[in-house]
Amino acid sequence: MKKFLTLVMLFGLVSVAWADPVTLGGDHEDHIVTASGEDFLLTGSHNDVVIKGKAGTIRVVGDHIDVTVDEAQAIVFTGQYNDVVIMTGRATVTDNGNYNDVVSHDLKQQIVIDDSNSGDIDLGEAGDAVEVSGAGQQNTYQGENQKFIINGSTNTITIQGKADSVVVNGSNNKVHVDEANSISVSGFGNEVTYSRGTPTINRSGVNGSVRKK
Repeated sequence: MKKFLTLVMLFGLVSVAWADPVTLGGDHEDHIVTASGEDFLLTGSHNDVVIKGKAGTIRVVGDHIDVTVDEAQAIVFTGQYNDVVIMTGRATVTDNGNYNDVVSHDLKQQIVIDDSNSGDIDLGEAGDAVEVSGAGQQNTYQGENQKFIINGSTNTITIQGKADSVVVNGSNNKVHVDEANSISVSGFGNEVTYSRGTPTINRSGVNGSVRKK
């Protein structure tokens, strides 16, 4: 009887431990993890998170977090200015924060968040910035000394002339700008090329690149 009770208690402890979400936090950190149905809690600020495999519920409570996940059951936001790219399918999305964005990669579309507080993500000091979101877009813009913020996934963007700044988030975006004062790249697998000048370059995230072409 005692052995049975001990086994029940141990099983209960293991179950509770398994139910705890995997927490990824910090500031300006890069996280690459593998999921097999676990839940995740994302805290902190300005982090780049890559989750390989299938996740359960991803709760994003921080701000300015770029997330790329192969597959997820649900995304829950309580933070702000966060960007999630789902590579396969789409998840149930709940937004209790502000200015969060979810893009389904294989559906080639932005998932509309039915929440009065939601909006297109702005992961930089936007001001009057030109913002690009969604997936699979191929667009050309005039630089005109403007700020550009590119979110979402698999977008191909050309900026003709000189831009003030170019900020690239999300995943697998390809951006070419003739000239810019500054170029910032985060997220996963983003590529930026420029033709001339000596821009200030800030590169974080995973498998991103900035080079002169």
